[in-house]
Amino acid sequence: MEDKADLDRKEARRGKQVTAASEGRNNFGKCKIEVRKKDNAIMCDACREWFHAGCGKCSQSLYRVLQEEENQFWFCPACKPNIMQDCAEIKRLREENTAMKKQIQELREKYEELTVNMNQTEDRWKAKEEGIVERAARETVLRMEILLEKSEKQREEKEEREKRKKNLFIFNLLESKKQLDKDGD
Repeated sequence: MEDKADLDRKEARRGKQVTAASEGRNNFGKCKIEVRKKDNAIMCDACREWFHAGCGKCSQSLYRVLQEEENQFWFCPACKPNIMQDCAEIKRLREENTAMKKQIQELREKYEELTVNMNQTEDRWKAKEEGIVERAARETVLRMEILLEKSEKQREEKEEREKRKKNLFIFNLLESKKQLDKDGD
């Protein structure tokens, strides 16, 4: 919501130097003469005090521009140095803000790059881990097959030994004629 000074300023900018509402409200310029509705007067956009155009060091051409254009600002001689200082500070803060925004953007890009690198590294480690697990599984299966084969051979040898336990050894006995015929063929 606009305050009374804003309304006064808008009315003053539309061609009325001092509004009826502000007239008689201790509107004294630097010259200590009351600023009246009929005077060429202007309001400081910082302190909201009214000044005669001449007392406020406002030329006639500047006064006309300020009366015609709504987006123009005027500051009295007392406020102008502070405003200039504030403008310089605002400019410095804007530059700092721009630098910080740039730095934040660079950090975001680095963060995204690191995230991608981390994900790629994680994928490589998973692939290596899967390869190691697969190799270990193959080696385990191979060892088990070798052990199974050895175990099977040992079992067969044991069975053979068991079968041979019952064998008789006879020395100096000639073989039967049937056996000799078979061997001769």
